Amino acid sequence: MKPAVLRPQALRDQQGEIEPGIGSAMLGKLLGMPGLRTGRVAKFPLLWCSFERGDHLDLIRLLGEPQNIAAILGDEFGSN
Repeated sequence: MKPAVLRPQALRDQQGEIEPGIGSAMLGKLLGMPGLRTGRVAKFPLLWCSFERGDHLDLIRLLGEPQNIAAILGDEFGSN
């Protein structure tokens, strides 16, 4: 039997580096926008952007993937 080789995400999950919530926080970190989460729409070339609140989800944008997301969100939110 071959030994299991864990992928980088699996290693981070084991080490407790995951951030619970809906969607990914990666784009929010890259843009300096804490709380911004993104996710893909299944079977469509779309990306949703949202902020997760205590009792609801603020969906702020639904974008086609080819668009320049950083430029769109950067202009819209400025230094927030």
